[in-house]
Amino acid sequence: MVMLTRFELMLSVLKLVTVILGGYIVLLGLRAYKKAPSRSILLMTVAIATLSMGAISEGVAGKGWGWDLAPSHLFEAIVTLVGFVFLVMSVRVRQ
Repeated sequence: MVMLTRFELMLSVLKLVTVILGGYIVLLGLRAYKKAPSRSILLMTVAIATLSMGAISEGVAGKGWGWDLAPSHLFEAIVTLVGFVFLVMSVRVRQ
């Protein structure tokens, strides 16, 4: 059994809440897209999904896949950057 420090437990709970809220926003985005298909809404939904996964990507890389700390940080930064690129694309899209 893995024992977590108080800090690790708080971080895990915050990351879990972030992913749950992000998933809920993605669900709302998909519903909005279904009602009124728009490339902007779709790209924003993809952006939120990517940013939500970015919140846990470092932990998945480090703890799940056994990566060292530096590559895990880099992976999180790349996933987050991709999410922000989708977000910029969503607000700059031409209908």
